[in-house]
Amino acid sequence: MYPQSFSLDNGTTVSFIEESPRDLESVWGLYSTLGSESRKTLPPFNRKLIEHWSRSLPDYTFKPVLANVNEGGVERVIGRASLTHDSSPALKHRAELGIVVHDDYQGKGVGSNLVLFMVHVARAKGLRKLTLDVFADNPRALHVFVECGFVKEGQFPDHYWFRGEYHDVVRMGRVL
Repeated sequence: MYPQSFSLDNGTTVSFIEESPRDLESVWGLYSTLGSESRKTLPPFNRKLIEHWSRSLPDYTFKPVLANVNEGGVERVIGRASLTHDSSPALKHRAELGIVVHDDYQGKGVGSNLVLFMVHVARAKGLRKLTLDVFADNPRALHVFVECGFVKEGQFPDHYWFRGEYHDVVRMGRVL
């Protein structure tokens, strides 16, 4: 079993919990305070979209996981990971991994631990493979995924038109 929490170098404990509708404000707090560097690799989002995600949670096959810290007695969401699952017979063995980590906690092991926790969740749910797409010009994310056992399965030039420009995308996967 993969641990549901870990400690940062400064002793702060990061806990992983399943997202619920009561986490709406905390999830909005995560997304609405991301810096421009983090936002540039995310699809456009707004409060209405985050509210839609929260209302849709009961319909999710796999609930998203939140990375939480306690800062001076106040719980704060610092990361979120999700598995998007297709239940069609040809694809039901895999899920697409999505992850975001707040700028203040990048480079501190939160992303790696969150990815490895999601690998554990996927295995426990009987999935065989995880996949993800990452912009080719995002070396930090590429490094995290390689460190967590993902391999490059292909690169697609000018695959996404996003924020006024084309982006190359790296498709990565990990067989469980």
